[in-house]
Amino acid sequence: MKQGETYILMYAAGICLAGSLLLAATTAGLKAQQEKMVELDRKTNVLKAFQAPILDAKKQKLPGDQLEKMYADHVREVLVDADGKPVAKLPPKETAAGIAARKILPLYQWVEGDAVRKYAFPVSGKGLWSTIYGYMALDEGLTTVVGVSFFKHGETPGLGGEIEQPWFQDQFKGRKVF
Repeated sequence: MKQGETYILMYAAGICLAGSLLLAATTAGLKAQQEKMVELDRKTNVLKAFQAPILDAKKQKLPGDQLEKMYADHVREVLVDADGKPVAKLPPKETAAGIAARKILPLYQWVEGDAVRKYAFPVSGKGLWSTIYGYMALDEGLTTVVGVSFFKHGETPGLGGEIEQPWFQDQFKGRKVF
């Protein structure tokens, strides 16, 4: 049976439409889960900078609910302005651009009981090919590096990819910053 050009074009358009609808529905359906995983990754990297035990005895990453509990039990998030003064609350519709313009920065505190034992903050800097993002934690005296965690970069998979390895990040532990 010979099909006309119109039939072929309509068939191809129908396949494209069905595929795009399926892709759009999948993207919309997974958006909440994706945002949850991005937030868990952020919290995990903050915990890594604090040198919190995020691996079990088999060297596997702890389940998300355990990481969330550890974060909730020990980490306090504080927003500070460029002068280091705490910002009580952001306006409800504050955008990322508005926060950046006001130079409001997150500061993470490791709390044991009522005492703050460590501080962590986001760091970034230029690598060879891209900007490298991470977190650095300092002791309660703010003089010694407790740990670092690099999590986002566009460096090459070879040597550049090594910045995510524990042996690389461990070399900063105990370094004096002042």
